[in-house]
Amino acid sequence: MNEYQGMLRVFGTVALKQFWPNGKSDADTLNLKVTADSFEFSPDPGAKPFRKTTVFQGATVDGGAGGRKKAIRAGSKVNVRLQGIDATELHIKADYNRRLKFDREFRQFLAETAVTELHNLLAGLKDPLKWRIETRVDKPHQVFDKYARMIGDVIVAAGNKEIVLNHWLVEQGWAFPAVYNSMRSDEIRQFLRLSDKARKQNHKSRVWANLAGFVGPLDFSKVYRPVNSSPEPDPKQDAGKALMPKLFRRQVRYRILQLNKLESGDFRSYLARQKSDNWVSAKAYLKNRNIKPGKDNETLASVVDAEYRVIKRPDEILFFEDLGGVDSSPDTLLDANGNPITAWF
Repeated sequence: MNEYQGMLRVFGTVALKQFWPNGKSDADTLNLKVTADSFEFSPDPGAKPFRKTTVFQGATVDGGAGGRKKAIRAGSKVNVRLQGIDATELHIKADYNRRLKFDREFRQFLAETAVTELHNLLAGLKDPLKWRIETRVDKPHQVFDKYARMIGDVIVAAGNKEIVLNHWLVEQGWAFPAVYNSMRSDEIRQFLRLSDKARKQNHKSRVWANLAGFVGPLDFSKVYRPVNSSPEPDPKQDAGKALMPKLFRRQVRYRILQLNKLESGDFRSYLARQKSDNWVSAKAYLKNRNIKPGKDNETLASVVDAEYRVIKRPDEILFFEDLGGVDSSPDTLLDANGNPITAWF
Protein backbone atom coordinates (compact mmCIF):
# COMPACT_ATOMS: atom_id res chain seq x y z
CA MET A 1 0.00 0.00 0.00
CA ASN A 2 1.28 3.46 -0.84
CA GLU A 3 1.81 5.87 2.04
CA TYR A 4 0.07 9.21 2.19
CA GLN A 5 2.23 12.13 1.06
CA GLY A 6 -0.11 15.03 1.84
CA MET A 7 -0.86 16.80 5.10
CA LEU A 8 -3.88 18.63 6.44
CA ARG A 9 -3.27 21.18 9.20
CA VAL A 10 -6.10 22.56 11.31
CA PHE A 11 -5.62 25.51 13.66
CA GLY A 12 -8.02 26.25 16.47
CA THR A 13 -8.61 26.68 20.17
CA VAL A 14 -9.47 24.23 22.92
CA ALA A 15 -11.26 25.04 26.15
CA LEU A 16 -9.55 23.13 28.95
CA LYS A 17 -12.84 22.98 30.84
CA GLN A 18 -14.02 20.34 28.38
CA PHE A 19 -11.74 17.75 30.00
CA TRP A 20 -13.01 15.62 32.87
CA PRO A 21 -13.78 16.31 35.72
CA ASN A 22 -14.99 19.73 34.52
CA GLY A 23 -16.28 18.36 31.20
CA LYS A 24 -16.70 15.00 29.54
CA SER A 25 -13.68 14.81 27.20
CA ASP A 26 -11.29 11.99 28.07
CA ALA A 27 -7.57 11.54 27.36
CA ASP A 28 -7.84 10.64 23.67
CA THR A 29 -10.71 12.76 22.34
CA LEU A 30 -11.40 16.49 22.32
CA ASN A 31 -13.27 19.26 20.53
CA LEU A 32 -11.33 21.87 18.57
CA LYS A 33 -13.06 25.18 17.86
CA VAL A 34 -12.37 26.26 14.29
CA THR A 35 -13.12 29.03 11.81
CA ALA A 36 -13.46 29.08 8.03
CA ASP A 37 -9.72 29.87 7.83
CA SER A 38 -8.60 27.03 10.12
CA PHE A 39 -7.91 24.41 7.45
CA GLU A 40 -4.93 24.21 5.10
CA PHE A 41 -3.55 21.42 2.94
CA SER A 42 -0.32 20.58 1.13
CA PRO A 43 0.07 17.57 -1.20
CA ASP A 44 3.72 17.37 -0.09
CA PRO A 45 4.60 19.50 2.98
CA GLY A 46 8.33 19.10 2.37
CA ALA A 47 8.17 20.60 -1.11
CA LYS A 48 4.85 22.37 -1.71
CA PRO A 49 3.20 25.22 0.21
CA PHE A 50 0.04 24.89 2.27
CA ARG A 51 -3.13 26.46 0.88
CA LYS A 52 -6.33 27.35 2.69
CA THR A 53 -9.23 24.99 2.03
CA THR A 54 -12.92 25.39 2.87
CA VAL A 55 -13.87 21.94 1.67
CA PHE A 56 -15.34 20.87 5.04
CA GLN A 57 -17.74 23.80 5.37
CA GLY A 58 -21.22 22.27 5.32
CA ALA A 59 -19.81 18.78 4.72
CA THR A 60 -21.34 15.60 6.12
CA VAL A 61 -19.64 12.31 6.98
CA ASP A 62 -21.63 9.21 6.02
CA GLY A 63 -20.73 6.55 8.58
CA GLY A 64 -22.86 3.81 7.07
CA ALA A 65 -25.00 2.16 9.73
CA GLY A 66 -23.82 4.81 12.18
CA GLY A 67 -25.67 7.47 10.21
CA ARG A 68 -24.57 10.88 8.94
CA LYS A 69 -22.90 13.59 11.01
CA LYS A 70 -21.61 17.05 10.27
CA ALA A 71 -17.86 17.32 9.76
CA ILE A 72 -17.94 20.67 11.55
CA ARG A 73 -20.42 20.43 14.37
CA ALA A 74 -22.54 22.86 16.35
CA GLY A 75 -20.47 25.66 17.83
CA SER A 76 -17.98 25.48 14.94
CA LYS A 77 -16.26 22.49 16.54
CA VAL A 78 -14.43 19.51 15.10
CA ASN A 79 -14.41 16.32 17.14
CA VAL A 80 -10.85 14.98 17.22
CA ARG A 81 -9.62 11.49 18.03
CA LEU A 82 -5.93 11.40 18.87
CA GLN A 83 -4.18 9.19 16.32
CA GLY A 84 -2.17 6.15 17.34
CA ILE A 85 -3.33 5.86 20.94
CA ASP A 86 -6.06 4.26 23.01
CA ALA A 87 -6.59 5.47 26.58
CA THR A 88 -8.55 3.39 29.05
CA GLU A 89 -12.26 4.14 28.84
CA LEU A 90 -13.77 6.94 30.91
CA HIS A 91 -17.33 6.37 29.70
CA ILE A 92 -18.54 3.73 27.24
CA LYS A 93 -22.03 2.33 26.76
CA ALA A 94 -23.05 -0.78 24.89
CA ASP A 95 -25.46 1.17 22.71
CA TYR A 96 -26.05 4.92 22.64
CA ASN A 97 -28.97 4.60 20.22
CA ARG A 98 -31.11 2.09 22.07
CA ARG A 99 -32.34 1.95 25.63
CA LEU A 100 -31.09 -1.41 26.82
CA LYS A 101 -31.63 -2.74 30.31
CA PHE A 102 -28.54 -2.62 32.54
CA ASP A 103 -26.72 -0.35 30.09
CA ARG A 104 -24.74 2.48 31.59
CA GLU A 105 -21.51 4.35 30.95
CA PHE A 106 -18.80 2.01 32.17
CA ARG A 107 -15.22 3.06 32.90
CA GLN A 108 -11.84 1.43 33.41
CA PHE A 109 -9.13 1.98 35.94
CA LEU A 110 -6.65 4.77 35.12
CA ALA A 111 -9.09 6.62 32.82
CA GLU A 112 -9.71 9.39 35.34
CA THR A 113 -6.03 9.65 36.20
CA ALA A 114 -4.91 9.82 32.56
CA VAL A 115 -7.19 12.72 31.66
CA THR A 116 -6.30 14.50 34.91
CA GLU A 117 -2.60 14.22 34.10
CA LEU A 118 -3.26 15.55 30.60
CA HIS A 119 -5.24 18.47 31.98
CA ASN A 120 -2.47 19.27 34.47
CA LEU A 121 0.11 19.31 31.67
CA LEU A 122 -1.98 21.67 29.56
CA ALA A 123 -2.93 23.95 32.44
CA GLY A 124 0.74 24.53 33.13
CA LEU A 125 1.60 25.68 29.61
CA LYS A 126 1.84 29.28 28.48
CA ASP A 127 -1.21 30.06 26.34
CA PRO A 128 -2.36 26.43 26.00
CA LEU A 129 -5.53 27.31 24.10
CA LYS A 130 -3.93 27.69 20.64
CA TRP A 131 -3.68 24.23 19.15
CA ARG A 132 -2.88 22.54 15.85
CA ILE A 133 -4.05 19.23 14.42
CA GLU A 134 -1.94 17.50 11.77
CA THR A 135 -3.05 14.49 9.78
CA ARG A 136 -1.29 12.79 6.87
CA VAL A 137 -3.86 12.27 4.11
CA ASP A 138 -4.10 12.71 0.35
CA LYS A 139 -7.86 13.09 -0.13
CA PRO A 140 -10.54 14.92 1.89
CA HIS A 141 -12.55 11.76 2.59
CA GLN A 142 -9.56 10.23 4.41
CA VAL A 143 -9.69 12.79 7.22
CA PHE A 144 -12.65 11.48 9.25
CA ASP A 145 -13.54 8.07 10.67
CA LYS A 146 -17.06 6.63 10.54
CA TYR A 147 -17.99 8.55 13.70
CA ALA A 148 -17.11 11.85 11.98
CA ARG A 149 -14.05 12.28 14.15
CA MET A 150 -10.93 13.82 12.69
CA ILE A 151 -7.96 11.52 13.29
CA GLY A 152 -4.60 13.18 13.78
CA ASP A 153 -1.77 14.41 15.96
CA VAL A 154 -2.65 17.14 18.46
CA ILE A 155 0.12 19.69 18.96
CA VAL A 156 0.45 22.47 21.53
CA ALA A 157 3.16 25.08 22.10
CA ALA A 158 5.27 24.81 25.26
CA GLY A 159 7.66 27.76 25.35
CA ASN A 160 10.14 27.37 22.52
CA LYS A 161 9.11 23.80 21.74
CA GLU A 162 5.99 21.89 20.82
CA ILE A 163 4.39 18.89 22.49
CA VAL A 164 2.60 16.25 20.44
CA LEU A 165 -0.01 15.13 22.95
CA ASN A 166 -0.44 11.71 21.31
CA HIS A 167 3.27 11.03 21.81
CA TRP A 168 3.30 12.42 25.33
CA LEU A 169 0.41 10.21 26.49
CA VAL A 170 2.04 7.05 25.13
CA GLU A 171 5.56 7.89 26.30
CA GLN A 172 4.36 8.73 29.81
CA GLY A 173 2.39 5.50 30.05
CA TRP A 174 -1.07 7.06 30.22
CA ALA A 175 -2.30 5.40 26.99
CA PHE A 176 -1.62 2.29 24.93
CA PRO A 177 -0.59 2.48 21.29
CA ALA A 178 -3.31 1.75 18.72
CA VAL A 179 -1.84 1.74 15.24
CA TYR A 180 -3.73 1.38 11.94
CA ASN A 181 -2.94 0.72 8.29
CA SER A 182 -3.99 4.29 7.48
CA MET A 183 -0.85 5.53 9.23
CA ARG A 184 2.53 6.06 7.60
CA SER A 185 5.35 3.68 8.53
CA ASP A 186 7.31 6.44 10.26
CA GLU A 187 4.25 7.31 12.37
CA ILE A 188 3.73 3.67 13.38
CA ARG A 189 7.39 3.23 14.33
CA GLN A 190 7.30 6.39 16.43
CA PHE A 191 4.34 5.20 18.50
CA LEU A 192 5.85 1.75 18.95
CA ARG A 193 9.19 3.23 20.07
CA LEU A 194 7.50 5.45 22.63
CA SER A 195 5.26 2.68 23.94
CA ASP A 196 8.23 0.33 24.21
CA LYS A 197 10.00 2.92 26.36
CA ALA A 198 6.96 3.26 28.64
CA ARG A 199 6.43 -0.51 28.84
CA LYS A 200 10.02 -1.14 29.90
CA GLN A 201 9.77 1.49 32.62
CA ASN A 202 6.71 -0.42 33.88
CA HIS A 203 5.59 2.35 36.23
CA LYS A 204 3.31 0.69 38.77
CA SER A 205 0.60 3.36 38.56
CA ARG A 206 0.35 3.51 34.74
CA VAL A 207 -1.16 1.43 31.97
CA TRP A 208 1.53 -1.14 31.16
CA ALA A 209 1.94 -2.37 34.74
CA ASN A 210 -1.84 -2.69 34.96
CA LEU A 211 -2.61 -4.31 31.60
CA ALA A 212 -5.02 -7.17 32.28
CA GLY A 213 -3.89 -10.52 30.92
CA PHE A 214 -7.28 -12.14 31.40
CA VAL A 215 -10.87 -11.27 30.45
CA GLY A 216 -12.73 -11.38 33.74
CA PRO A 217 -16.35 -10.46 34.53
CA LEU A 218 -17.56 -6.96 33.78
CA ASP A 219 -17.61 -4.82 36.94
CA PHE A 220 -21.06 -3.20 37.03
CA SER A 221 -20.08 -0.92 39.88
CA LYS A 222 -17.33 0.79 37.88
CA VAL A 223 -19.18 3.49 36.00
CA TYR A 224 -18.61 7.03 34.78
CA ARG A 225 -18.55 9.67 37.49
CA PRO A 226 -20.32 12.75 36.10
CA VAL A 227 -18.85 16.22 35.81
CA ASN A 228 -17.76 17.72 39.16
CA SER A 229 -18.40 14.49 41.03
CA SER A 230 -17.32 14.11 44.63
CA PRO A 231 -14.81 13.02 45.82
CA GLU A 232 -12.11 14.68 43.70
CA PRO A 233 -9.98 12.49 41.38
CA ASP A 234 -7.65 10.30 43.42
CA PRO A 235 -5.01 8.16 41.67
CA LYS A 236 -4.94 5.79 44.64
CA GLN A 237 -8.60 5.01 44.06
CA ASP A 238 -8.13 4.73 40.30
CA ALA A 239 -5.59 1.90 40.33
CA GLY A 240 -6.26 -1.62 39.11
CA LYS A 241 -6.11 -3.97 36.14
CA ALA A 242 -7.51 -2.78 32.81
CA LEU A 243 -8.16 -4.70 29.61
CA MET A 244 -6.88 -3.46 26.27
CA PRO A 245 -9.50 -0.71 25.68
CA LYS A 246 -10.69 -2.11 22.35
CA LEU A 247 -11.38 -5.46 24.04
CA PHE A 248 -13.11 -3.71 26.93
CA ARG A 249 -15.47 -1.88 24.56
CA ARG A 250 -16.41 -5.21 22.96
CA GLN A 251 -16.87 -6.79 26.38
CA VAL A 252 -19.27 -4.06 27.50
CA ARG A 253 -21.43 -4.44 24.40
CA TYR A 254 -21.39 -8.24 24.58
CA ARG A 255 -22.38 -8.37 28.24
CA ILE A 256 -25.24 -5.89 27.92
CA LEU A 257 -26.58 -7.61 24.80
CA GLN A 258 -26.38 -10.91 26.66
CA LEU A 259 -28.35 -9.56 29.63
CA ASN A 260 -30.98 -8.26 27.20
CA LYS A 261 -31.17 -11.73 25.62
CA LEU A 262 -29.84 -10.36 22.33
CA GLU A 263 -26.68 -12.45 22.46
CA SER A 264 -26.57 -16.14 23.36
CA GLY A 265 -23.04 -17.27 22.57
CA ASP A 266 -19.86 -16.85 24.59
CA PHE A 267 -17.56 -13.84 24.38
CA ARG A 268 -15.06 -15.41 21.99
CA SER A 269 -17.79 -16.40 19.54
CA TYR A 270 -19.11 -12.83 19.76
CA LEU A 271 -15.64 -11.48 18.96
CA ALA A 272 -15.40 -13.88 16.02
CA ARG A 273 -18.45 -12.24 14.44
CA GLN A 274 -17.02 -8.71 14.66
CA LYS A 275 -15.46 -8.64 11.21
CA SER A 276 -14.42 -5.00 11.50
CA ASP A 277 -11.61 -5.95 13.91
CA ASN A 278 -9.16 -7.13 11.24
CA TRP A 279 -5.55 -7.02 12.38
CA VAL A 280 -2.03 -8.17 11.57
CA SER A 281 1.26 -8.16 13.43
CA ALA A 282 2.59 -4.60 13.61
CA LYS A 283 6.13 -5.83 12.97
CA ALA A 284 5.02 -7.87 9.95
CA TYR A 285 3.16 -4.90 8.52
CA LEU A 286 6.20 -2.66 8.79
CA LYS A 287 8.15 -5.22 6.78
CA ASN A 288 5.42 -5.57 4.16
CA ARG A 289 2.66 -2.95 3.89
CA ASN A 290 0.81 -5.14 1.39
CA ILE A 291 0.14 -7.83 4.00
CA LYS A 292 -3.54 -8.51 4.70
CA PRO A 293 -5.37 -10.14 7.62
CA GLY A 294 -5.80 -13.87 7.18
CA LYS A 295 -8.15 -16.47 8.57
CA ASP A 296 -6.41 -16.50 11.95
CA ASN A 297 -6.39 -12.76 12.59
CA GLU A 298 -9.54 -11.40 11.01
CA THR A 299 -11.12 -10.69 14.43
CA LEU A 300 -10.13 -10.14 18.05
CA ALA A 301 -11.19 -13.70 18.87
CA SER A 302 -7.62 -14.71 18.02
CA VAL A 303 -6.29 -12.33 20.68
CA VAL A 304 -8.14 -14.20 23.45
CA ASP A 305 -7.50 -17.92 23.97
CA ALA A 306 -9.99 -20.60 25.03
CA GLU A 307 -9.29 -19.88 28.70
CA TYR A 308 -9.83 -16.13 28.15
CA ARG A 309 -6.21 -15.20 28.51
CA VAL A 310 -5.21 -12.18 26.40
CA ILE A 311 -2.29 -13.44 24.32
CA LYS A 312 -1.34 -10.27 22.43
CA ARG A 313 -0.24 -6.88 23.72
CA PRO A 314 -1.61 -3.64 22.20
CA ASP A 315 1.80 -2.81 20.73
CA GLU A 316 1.92 -6.13 18.85
CA ILE A 317 -1.25 -5.44 16.85
CA LEU A 318 -1.98 -3.26 13.82
CA PHE A 319 -5.63 -2.79 12.94
CA PHE A 320 -7.23 -2.27 9.55
CA GLU A 321 -9.75 0.50 9.01
CA ASP A 322 -13.31 -0.77 8.50
CA LEU A 323 -14.73 2.53 7.25
CA GLY A 324 -13.20 5.94 6.93
CA GLY A 325 -9.54 6.67 6.35
CA VAL A 326 -7.63 4.35 4.07
CA ASP A 327 -10.50 1.98 3.23
CA SER A 328 -13.16 4.59 2.55
CA SER A 329 -14.39 5.95 -0.76
CA PRO A 330 -15.17 9.57 -1.71
CA ASP A 331 -18.88 9.08 -1.09
CA THR A 332 -18.26 8.89 2.68
CA LEU A 333 -17.72 12.67 2.69
CA LEU A 334 -20.53 14.70 1.13
CA ASP A 335 -20.95 18.39 0.41
CA ALA A 336 -24.00 20.46 1.31
CA ASN A 337 -25.78 19.16 -1.81
CA GLY A 338 -25.06 15.51 -1.02
CA ASN A 339 -22.32 15.10 -3.63
CA PRO A 340 -19.02 13.31 -2.87
CA ILE A 341 -16.14 15.66 -2.09
CA THR A 342 -13.17 14.68 -4.22
CA ALA A 343 -10.91 17.74 -4.28
CA TRP A 344 -9.38 20.11 -1.73
CA PHE A 345 -9.77 23.35 -3.68
